Amino acid sequence: MNRHLSLVRYLTAAILLSWFGSAQGSVTIYTDETAYLQALKSLEIFIVSEGFEDEFIWKSSRGTPISPGRAQSVTSQHLVWTSNQKNHGVGTDHYFAQGGSSYRFYSNPHGRQFDRNMQRGCDQHSDHGRVPDPCWQNDGWRIVPAQQGMTLYGIGGWFYSASGRAKITYLLDGKDIIPNNSGRDGHRIHTDWTFLGVIDTAGFHKVEIREMAGKASEPQYVYGDSFSIGLSHQEETTPGSTDSKLRTGQSVRE
Repeated sequence: MNRHLSLVRYLTAAILLSWFGSAQGSVTIYTDETAYLQALKSLEIFIVSEGFEDEFIWKSSRGTPISPGRAQSVTSQHLVWTSNQKNHGVGTDHYFAQGGSSYRFYSNPHGRQFDRNMQRGCDQHSDHGRVPDPCWQNDGWRIVPAQQGMTLYGIGGWFYSASGRAKITYLLDGKDIIPNNSGRDGHRIHTDWTFLGVIDTAGFHKVEIREMAGKASEPQYVYGDSFSIGLSHQEETTPGSTDSKLRTGQSVRE
C-alpha cells in the first residue's frame, strides 16, 4: 500500500511539474511572467513586447464592449495576428485591460458561432455525456511571423475571462503543449488577469491560443494583453529590445 501511495504521489508531482515550469523535452510552460522573461532573455533572441497600444497599427481593430472592433488581421512588429476561426476578425478595446495597458485583444466573434438548431443538437449530445468536436467553441487567435524564415521561440501573455471557468492552452505548429490532451485540459483563467507562457527551444512557426472549456450551451470569452514573444534575429533588430525600426506595421481592414 505504501509503495502504491508513493507511486501515486510521484505521478501527481510529475504532472504538476509539467505545468509549473519543468521542461517537456524542449518545451517549458510558465505561469510566472518574471521566470518566463528571464528564460526568454537567456536565449539571446529578439523579444517583441505587444500591448496593442500603437494607434497607427491597431486603429482598424479599435472598438468598445458595446461595439466591438473588427479587423481581418493586424500586422505589428513582424507578427500577424488573426482569429483562429475562418472569416472571423480580431478586435481591441480598452475595457478592463491588463496592468497599465490601455487595450485588450480578442477574436471577433468569439470562437465558433451556433444557431438554435446547432445548439439544440449539441445540447442533446452533451446530455449524454459527450460533446462532439463541432460543439466546442474554441475561442482564440493565431500569431505567425510576417516574414518567411523567421522562427518563434517563446510566447507569453496575460489572459482574462469574466466567468472564471475558461481554460486556455497553446498550440505550437498545431501541437498542443499539453500532451495527449483528449480531455481538453488547459490553464484555468480566474476572474482576474492570469499569465501563461511557453518556450520551445527547438522553435516553431505559428502559435494558436485556444480556449478549451467553452461549448455551444456554455460559451467562454477570452481576452489577451501584454504579450512577450521571442523571435529569431533579424538584421535590423537589436536582441532584447524593441527597436523603433520594428515598430512599423499595417492593419488589414475588412
